[in-house]
Amino acid sequence: SQQLIVHTLSSSDLTKGLSASSFDYLSCSFHHGAVTGLDVCLRKPIVATCSLDKTIRVWNYENNSLDLHKEFPEEAYSVALHPSGLFVLVGFSEKLRLMSLLINDIRPYKEFLIRGCRECSFSHGGHLFAAANTNLIQIFSTFSFENTANLKGHNGKVRCIKWSQDDTQIVSCSMDGAVYEWGVLSGRRENECVVKSCSYTCLTLTPDLRTTFVVSTDSTLSEMILTDSTVVRSVPTGDVLTEVVLSGSGRMLFAGSSSGSVRSLKFPLNEAGEFTEHQTHSAPITRMRISYDDSCLFSVAKDGSLFCHRVSDKDGRGYRKDKDTPFAEEVLVTKSDMEELNSELSEYKNKVGELRSENDYQLRLKDMNYGEKMKEMRDSHAHEMEKLRTQYETLRTDREREQADYEARLGKMDEDHSATLQDMDDSNNKKLMTEYEKYQELQARSLKLQEEYEKRIEEMEEAREKALQEVTDHYETKLEERDRQREQEYDEHRQQQREAEEMLRQTEEDADEEILQLKNKYEWQLRKRQEECTKMKGELGLQNKKVSSLQEEIRQLKEKNQQLGVEVRNERVCSELAHNASLKTRGTS
Repeated sequence: SQQLIVHTLSSSDLTKGLSASSFDYLSCSFHHGAVTGLDVCLRKPIVATCSLDKTIRVWNYENNSLDLHKEFPEEAYSVALHPSGLFVLVGFSEKLRLMSLLINDIRPYKEFLIRGCRECSFSHGGHLFAAANTNLIQIFSTFSFENTANLKGHNGKVRCIKWSQDDTQIVSCSMDGAVYEWGVLSGRRENECVVKSCSYTCLTLTPDLRTTFVVSTDSTLSEMILTDSTVVRSVPTGDVLTEVVLSGSGRMLFAGSSSGSVRSLKFPLNEAGEFTEHQTHSAPITRMRISYDDSCLFSVAKDGSLFCHRVSDKDGRGYRKDKDTPFAEEVLVTKSDMEELNSELSEYKNKVGELRSENDYQLRLKDMNYGEKMKEMRDSHAHEMEKLRTQYETLRTDREREQADYEARLGKMDEDHSATLQDMDDSNNKKLMTEYEKYQELQARSLKLQEEYEKRIEEMEEAREKALQEVTDHYETKLEERDRQREQEYDEHRQQQREAEEMLRQTEEDADEEILQLKNKYEWQLRKRQEECTKMKGELGLQNKKVSSLQEEIRQLKEKNQQLGVEVRNERVCSELAHNASLKTRGTS
């Protein structure tokens, strides 16, 4: 069907294969048959087209998009947009139909028994419309559908119908070479200009209705004054012109040719017929229209394309739209569609309420679970700290008891040594006093005994130092082992803390993912969802504060452990100082 379609490939598509539903239009769908009808709206920035592909399309030329399209079982030959942009008149092969342009549909409203209508047009006020029925022009009321007039006089098929600015006259041309001006109220022919040697295909009028420009099949562009029934000038065009249109300001004249080009003719028209040509279509142009503000020129052709040109005169004039009067934005919606939309809205509201209740329930469950887990972790932490404190007190008590025993043994050894020394001094003094005469002999003996005594003292000192070193090494080994156990338990506690933080982070990510899914599914409730997310973040902030308080407690316990380690080291230093002092005292003695 001559469309551009696109699909984004992925590795799964390459293995599974593609289906027709996998593709989408690159921008939008276009006509794939000859475009037969074109019209532009007054109050909205839209144009309507119909084609032999049995579709009617409504385009928005402000944002270059397709607003509406619908396919029908019959071919469409002509189309006319109501000035309000709410209705469209389409000539099908069997009937002429007046249809409503709804927000998302084109729905038939009234049918008229006019077969194969090739030309139809609304009046500028929108209260009347005219349709060509072969060589007859019928005028109907848009709102009462009354056939107000039948304009008879053409001998050939009517090819073009134009309304005057005040909707009191109609000018038409036909294949028999006749151009007639009709009175709408009287239904009679008022002026005419007939040239039997050619067939006219399209015409356009000046705003004052004094001059008419007509194109014919003999490759000429004629300028007529119908009141005088004269052809002022007939300009050869070289190529057959199929359409002609004059801007609303009456200063720009455009024509479309059978070769698909758009011509901008020098105006006022002269005998040479100077023009600037823009090759646009690849097939004969079938319709041309200019917007009511003279800013855009539209053309369609048998190649199925629609072109929009931005236009202005050589002085940059021609844009007549009042900037203070924007385009209308109202659309038609049927009562049944509105009720259906309200019903769907109510269902969505109920679903949102259910989802909100479910979400609140899940949040409460998560809070309860987190609270239980935090309580378990707090109880476990307190139990472990109490256990460590008990072990530490046990170790300190054992150390104090062993140190007291060691000091007692050391004191007893000092007393025994002092008593022995005193006894020996007394015995020597007595022997010295009683046996002075044996001094020489005893002196040698005394020296010998002194050497033995000193050797014995050294051996005892070495044995005592060795025993003291063994006891010291033993308890230092135990203290190091206790320190390693405490560090290991601290590392396990830190690991549990990191697991708790990871669990909290994963919970936050899961909550964010749920929020994003709900946001994508219900975009129109974004503001309420954001408020709920803010509430959830506040609760998570409370949890973070709780974790921070637990971390502060852990830090305080670590500081207490460090203080206890410092006290143990201080006590060890004090014991060593006391021992050294006692050794010095014995050495002095």
